[in-house]
Amino acid sequence: MPRTQLHNPAPRVCIADTEGGLCAGLADVVTGAGASAEPVAFDQDLERILIEGHWDVVILGLELSGRSGLERLRLLETRRIYRRLPVMVVADCPELEFELPDVFDFLSAPVDSERFLLSLQQALQLQTPLNTRQYEPLPRDDLFVFQDFLIQHSGLRFDLRNKNLLERGLQRRMRVLGIDHYRAYLDYLTTSPYCHDELNRLLSLLTVGETCFFRYLNQFEALRRQVLPELLHHRRKDRTLRIWSAGCSTGEEPYSLAIVLREFFPETRDWDVRIQAGDLNPQALHKARRGVYGARALRMTDPAIVDKYFHLRDKSYILDESIRHMVQYRPLNLQRQSYPDEAQGLAEIDLLMCRNVLIYFNRDTCRSVLEGFYRSLRPGGYLFLGHAETLTSLSTRFERVSGEGGFYYRRPLQDEIPPAEDSDNLPPATSAILHDTLPKSSVASAEPTSTGSSDGAPTAEINMD
Repeated sequence: MPRTQLHNPAPRVCIADTEGGLCAGLADVVTGAGASAEPVAFDQDLERILIEGHWDVVILGLELSGRSGLERLRLLETRRIYRRLPVMVVADCPELEFELPDVFDFLSAPVDSERFLLSLQQALQLQTPLNTRQYEPLPRDDLFVFQDFLIQHSGLRFDLRNKNLLERGLQRRMRVLGIDHYRAYLDYLTTSPYCHDELNRLLSLLTVGETCFFRYLNQFEALRRQVLPELLHHRRKDRTLRIWSAGCSTGEEPYSLAIVLREFFPETRDWDVRIQAGDLNPQALHKARRGVYGARALRMTDPAIVDKYFHLRDKSYILDESIRHMVQYRPLNLQRQSYPDEAQGLAEIDLLMCRNVLIYFNRDTCRSVLEGFYRSLRPGGYLFLGHAETLTSLSTRFERVSGEGGFYYRRPLQDEIPPAEDSDNLPPATSAILHDTLPKSSVASAEPTSTGSSDGAPTAEINMD
């Protein structure tokens, strides 16, 4: 029986409001639905309350303009509470929806009470703990059904070659919603009163939108708390650190890394630190070198960091020159790149960031590039990929490491190194990889079916051949 037809005790709904009261009035709606509304003040120990409390649903206010907004966002990303129970986010920044594709629902303030009630009722009906659901591989017939649906509604094309990406995205949304079967999720996508919002959440798992500083906060928490301290400890004798941002787009990622080093590891000022960043798109590199950004690029950045490292001029934020000088930019084509490349400073790398690039490559190119990354990293060096990317079926050369609510990869130390991949597609160290594929920064120019739909859904056709 659905839990909205309640017995005692009533389902417990945690309402973690913000300082500005984004969730005001929602307690009455919760009570009217037959649940127990239990408010949590914005200044309480929210992490302890959420982890230790036996909640049925969590309503979490996120006010980026408030003092606790970024801390709540970090808590949500690093502790992954939405893996255990439905989390409904109420936020003052609509763009945050695309940073939080795993929450049960996302509502912009002021909240539509009717919409909120419907979503709450669906959340209260969930019976099975979210993190216990297991799924079969996407059947071929279902793949074709979703293929037609996505082409019709977004212009994105998926087939057998990129089935795994689609499968992972579907399963993540199905798990959050408590849906057991692919066809049932398709029904939800087509019949839910707010199916357009759900489609946008799915698309955010299947595509990569604009970037911003400190995107994927859980990864930067892992860098700050685990990865960089370990690397600096190992490199303390020669005091060198080599970082590579492969597919850097307009520079937000490498500059974020530079800020982390300057802010949290000031001892590296006296080190030989080199951050190499590359991209195929010359316009993106030009913008990166200028270091001038709009407010949207800083939406995930702590205001104290903005005040310290950016200068506001005519509504633009100019990155401090000392940070810009920490990063060297150069053109990069991962398909033709030599691995390793000492002349370009792309050898003996300690930390390699290649986020949201491999999803646009075919399987053979992914394997080739990953083998090149392996050769370019030092033993013990780290590789970070995007939120929709894994090395499953692509490479066994790296070990997977978990931390701060996510995972990343590490090249094993010398005595742990596995044998080389047995594949005819892996190139020698200096050979070019000539597959016809699409790097991250070129997606926007890939012969789109249109530049965008009237409702904001992405419509660019990504050619995965």
